[in-house]
Amino acid sequence: MKKLIWLFPVLFLIDDILGINGYQFTIFGVGIRIILFALSVAVLCGYCLGILIKYRFTLWKRKPDRPHFWDYAKPMDGFVLGFLALNFLWATAIPLLVRGNMTYAVKDFTTLLVLVLYFPCAFLMRTRRLTLRSLNKWLIPLLMALALWHTVMYIGEVVAPGFYAGYYDFIDMISFGTAVRTDVIFGFGITRIIQVTSIFLIPAMFLLLEQFCKGRWKLGIPALALTLFAVMITYTKSIWYGILAGVVLAIAGILIFRREKGGRRQVLTFALALAVLFCVFNFGFLNNTVITRAMNSARPGTSASLDEQIASLQSQLNGMEGEENWEDLQDQLEDLIHLREDAVGTAEANALRAKQNEVLLKKWSESKYLGFGYGAYAEDCIRNEDFPFMYESLIPALMMKLGIVGMLAWGVFVLALVIFAVKAMWKKPVKFWCWISTALAFAMAVQTNPFLFTFAGFSMMLYLLLFITGTKEEI
Repeated sequence: MKKLIWLFPVLFLIDDILGINGYQFTIFGVGIRIILFALSVAVLCGYCLGILIKYRFTLWKRKPDRPHFWDYAKPMDGFVLGFLALNFLWATAIPLLVRGNMTYAVKDFTTLLVLVLYFPCAFLMRTRRLTLRSLNKWLIPLLMALALWHTVMYIGEVVAPGFYAGYYDFIDMISFGTAVRTDVIFGFGITRIIQVTSIFLIPAMFLLLEQFCKGRWKLGIPALALTLFAVMITYTKSIWYGILAGVVLAIAGILIFRREKGGRRQVLTFALALAVLFCVFNFGFLNNTVITRAMNSARPGTSASLDEQIASLQSQLNGMEGEENWEDLQDQLEDLIHLREDAVGTAEANALRAKQNEVLLKKWSESKYLGFGYGAYAEDCIRNEDFPFMYESLIPALMMKLGIVGMLAWGVFVLALVIFAVKAMWKKPVKFWCWISTALAFAMAVQTNPFLFTFAGFSMMLYLLLFITGTKEEI
């Protein structure tokens, strides 16, 4: 019976991580992820209710021979409930009050409801029917499978162009046309493998760091190599910078606060393995495109200098066909052209975000304190006709939707989580620094990409909540 109870939550977890966009398969137009989520909430809440009835929990008065329900409720539960309630106001009352309609409001807010799963899962953790260790036993292989998917798509596309799009053609075929396919993003002169669920590569990195700290580095190195390569081929700078900042913070924190014998050696082994693997992949397999792409974001004049190099090389190649070094020079020319395309693309993306920020902040100034509510968008800057309320620039978009009051609610919630994490994990420095680094990397990754308001984004936040609760129950 217990295995049947966990069937739908496990299927939801699998689809949440490996289902890519959540609409790979649909039933009567509804994504399978939404259906599995609803079933998971129903089953887990039913399971909790069954426990309350079976063990005769008291709700109001304490009785010596029966457990009291409120002993299993903790302050963090109140913060999560209050956070959901306040956001619900910005999805219903505020849009009606400020702009007179709720167009797109519920659609914009819906993914935040993933946090509802926190309540039954936290109760089950406190009654020892779910543990962080058992959750991670499911997560780690699924995250490795996600990294493997990225790697296979990349190698397939490099070896046989069209392989990546062919994957979605296959999904269309086996779903009898009911799937909602994701667009393939190739980037500028590079093969780029990036999807909504790529955000889950962040916790994968820090779960592996925790494994290294437990002395499991021999098994961890192949997994680390797979994860790092998958992160690199997303060619998404916000994910790169987020993981880099998180790794630096985690290594520094663990080196300073970890006191166990051999603890520092294990952390340094992780850092060394990560550095070596990065160099091998970047210089040996990816033609230094990772460092070049990262540098392009800080050098706006790069494309002009590349134009000069390309023109010089083209003049050299004229009339050289058939000579000994002609093919080498031709390869250099193609590489330079790809680098210029990336530099131009970076400049265009930066200009687009600058315009987006300007328009969003201008609209926010029209309703500074309450914002316009979820579902709102700036008419002068619509990024997606189907989802006009989605923007890459998170803070300006939230300012426009939530106003100062709503942003303060988010700030209090985030600060509370950090405080709860410190209280729960101060005796376990490895877990704390892995948690805070995951949170930092995630926060940085969602700043310039629309990852947060998705099932994957709020599933990440759910995991951070359960990490705190699960660690506290292990002590």
